[in-house]
Amino acid sequence: MSSPQDLSGSSGKAARTAFEGRWNALHGVRTLCAVAARALTTAAVGR
Repeated sequence: MSSPQDLSGSSGKAARTAFEGRWNALHGVRTLCAVAARALTTAAVGR
């Protein structure tokens, strides 16, 4: 038997986890872009 508090707590936790997952994915993409841009710049300067 679960109380309404448990229900809201678990749903809030799920929402927070989903948000963190999306944020981490976005951060990963931005990091990847930064690394790629740096590699391209280094290659251009090296030539």
